Amino acid sequence: MSTLTGSNIKDTYKMLLKTATASGLNITSTTNIEDGNGRGSAMSLGKNQVAISGKLSINSTDTSSIPSDLYIVTASTQSVLVEDSTGYDKLYVGDSSSSYNFKVGDIDSGSPGNNNYVYIEDNNNRISLSTTYVGIGRTAPTATLHVGNNTGTAVFALTSSTSAFKIGGSSNASMLSVDTTNSQVDLSSTDLNIKDKAIFRRSSGRYYLEEFFDRRPSINADLDDTDTEAEYIPANKHFEVLGTSATSALVDWGGTYAGVKLTTGGTDNNQIIIAPHLNQLRDSQYDTAWAGILWGTENQVEWECAITTGSSIANYAFWAGLKLTNAPAFATDNDKAYFLFASDDDHGTLGVNTRLHFIYSRSGTDYVTNTNISIAADTTYRLRISIGSDRKVSIFVNDTQYGLTSTGGSTGTTESTPTTKSVALTDDIDLIPYVGVQCHTGSAKHLYLHYQKISRILFE
Repeated sequence: MSTLTGSNIKDTYKMLLKTATASGLNITSTTNIEDGNGRGSAMSLGKNQVAISGKLSINSTDTSSIPSDLYIVTASTQSVLVEDSTGYDKLYVGDSSSSYNFKVGDIDSGSPGNNNYVYIEDNNNRISLSTTYVGIGRTAPTATLHVGNNTGTAVFALTSSTSAFKIGGSSNASMLSVDTTNSQVDLSSTDLNIKDKAIFRRSSGRYYLEEFFDRRPSINADLDDTDTEAEYIPANKHFEVLGTSATSALVDWGGTYAGVKLTTGGTDNNQIIIAPHLNQLRDSQYDTAWAGILWGTENQVEWECAITTGSSIANYAFWAGLKLTNAPAFATDNDKAYFLFASDDDHGTLGVNTRLHFIYSRSGTDYVTNTNISIAADTTYRLRISIGSDRKVSIFVNDTQYGLTSTGGSTGTTESTPTTKSVALTDDIDLIPYVGVQCHTGSAKHLYLHYQKISRILFE
């Protein structure tokens, strides 16, 4: 390194740095720094300012070749830190805990504000990013992606969740919810309004049946060749009445309840069972698709109904779902998928008789799930069974999903994860929809049946 010691000015003045203006450093502006020969540099200085017109290198060992306009080489964990006058962090590259981060905005948790990792604000327009969310037009986002009053197009690759994506408003936080676990779009908390010339289409790849009981089911004898016109004409041509001591007269309109009222006789174990007509005789008046169409375990069947319990559920049982026979006892059929409530163990041992259970079977092995739903009198339950392409069952009660056990032989296991499906059902088993009610003492019991629906893919 050169030194001025012992040197004459005429030999060393070119080594000196000086200001380009004779007045030296200016208070309000900058002046270029030159060498003693008048050659300008990339730096200009003022009393309170510094300006760089070329490249700036900090801590670089190579001073001859700077690779970028701003080149910082540092061994510290936090290479850049900008603080306000109170010492709160506003921007940094790298943090003090050795994690490599870039943060800008109101960073310090102790400082006032929203403590966002990235926070850009122009008046009331904001973009907020943190480790858990991205918010647009939101000061404090409450979801992974939270968009305010903006429109646009987005493509999302969503992970498995029952609410992977939501759209909501100020008065309804979940108007639309995308369920990627069950491949569903949920509109349960809002109405779908199709106006004017708009078209709403069901799946063109499924076959649908719905029964809202515009006519009351009757016993099969009221539809045979010896019936009277008064019996035949009002009888439901799709469903019939079965069960111990069942009669047509015990199935009536629901009164204040939409649907039909099923009332048992007054003797212990009397039943009313609603089943599709199983007499599939060609050209018969009571030949029905509810039994003629095969509802196989391989056909991606979805079945549902709505029921309302009677005024007393003591000594009482009801069952609803897909079985091979109409019997409520779960030891009867080798393959099935149905809901069962029983106040005692007449139909099989249940761990908690006050709860709704779901029972499915695969080749004779019974899987009993306690849904943990306490059944109450005069209460409506919307029951749904969905069999997927993998022949695994999902169940829903009042549009809420409940998990199913994969442990066979229990008296009722509660599955903590609501999206857990059943084990795969036996392939190519054709099931029949049944709904029934039974009294377990010498006192009549009743159940309201509002509707049944069933669908399947066109072919498999």
